[in-house]
Amino acid sequence: MDPETTQEVVKAAATVWDAEMLMAIAYPFALAIAAIGSAWGLSKAVSSAMDAMARQPNNSGAIMNAMIVGCAFIEALAIYMLISPFIATLSFFGN
Repeated sequence: MDPETTQEVVKAAATVWDAEMLMAIAYPFALAIAAIGSAWGLSKAVSSAMDAMARQPNNSGAIMNAMIVGCAFIEALAIYMLISPFIATLSFFGN
């Protein structure tokens, strides 16, 4: 191979795996991990709160309030996950 052909091959390989391509591949996986984590966290929180309310029915109001606040923080991750593709589209592909 001559040097010009080698440089052309390197340039072609670099343009195939640029930042936009890697972003398009990696971003859905990151969103899926965030969604799975959020679902797992919500299910764990609600399950633990239900167990606690079954054991101590007289404290169910306080347990329910704590569960709702905790679920709101967990749900914030899912909301950020839904908003982040729009922000990424504007920052990476916008003008």
